[in-house]
Amino acid sequence: MSKGLTLAKITMKIMGIEGFNPITSKSGLWINWITNFGPGTYPYCTEQNGKIFKRDNPPENIPVHDRCNCYTEPVVTII
Repeated sequence: MSKGLTLAKITMKIMGIEGFNPITSKSGLWINWITNFGPGTYPYCTEQNGKIFKRDNPPENIPVHDRCNCYTEPVVTII
């Protein structure tokens, strides 16, 4: 299960919509840039967080720098 889907389920629980289990699909064409924020997060990584790119054309190769904790994951859609 992706972290984004987990966040969606937590949000639905807070909103009182427990038990909602949507049918999802992972994209084969699009990826989402995820930045793990912490002390010293690079400004470039902060800017990229949440941006969506074509899988075959990301803006940079991750890791971008020595202490980079960024990653990409497929975009998840609710069908």
